[in-house]
This record gives sequence, structure tokens and C-alpha cells, in this order.
Amino acid sequence: MQVAPDCFLVPDVTLLDRNQPIEQIVTHPPVAVFEILSPSDAIRRVMTKCGKYERMGIRTILLIDPDGPKYRYVDGRLEPLEARAFDLPGSQSRFDLDEIEKLLD
Repeated sequence: MQVAPDCFLVPDVTLLDRNQPIEQIVTHPPVAVFEILSPSDAIRRVMTKCGKYERMGIRTILLIDPDGPKYRYVDGRLEPLEARAFDLPGSQSRFDLDEIEKLLD
């Protein structure tokens, strides 16, 4: 996806809005992006990437550590995801962390 005129990023999972145009390269903010953390991910790099997503206008940015905590990126900081199931703002989508974790195994 193109998050800025000179910056392209590829989230691990992207939830697109059906009301936006279909694009080869996404330029409209998706409903949500998920980043699945790996052992080699540096927190500084992940936070920078999340900041770019946020500046693009993405309202839900989730970081999933397969072996640890799950976070929501909000206003430049990580907030622990306490709820195991939640609705995404501005959509009719509902996510269950238990089901997501099954897919990561």
C-alpha cells in the first residue's frame, strides 16, 4: 500500500473497505492493518511503520506477537489489547484473538 507519496508498505494483513475503489496499489486508508511480529522485528522499526499507517489515516493498527501480548497502536504508543474479541471502529467487522491465534500456529 502507498502510505505516502514516496513510501510503500506491505502489512501482514489488510482489511479493506468495500466502499473504497478497488486499486492495484492501495492508496485509500484500509479499515485495519495487522502486523504479525517475528523474533527479528525491532521495536523502533515496527513503531515507525505503525506511525506511517496512522498518518495515512488507518484507524485500527494491531500488532500481534504469536508468543506474547497483542497491542493496538494509538497516537504513537502501544496499548495492550485486553479484550479477546472486539469490533473494529467504522466497520461491521468483529475479530476474535483466540481465532486469530489458531491461524498463527
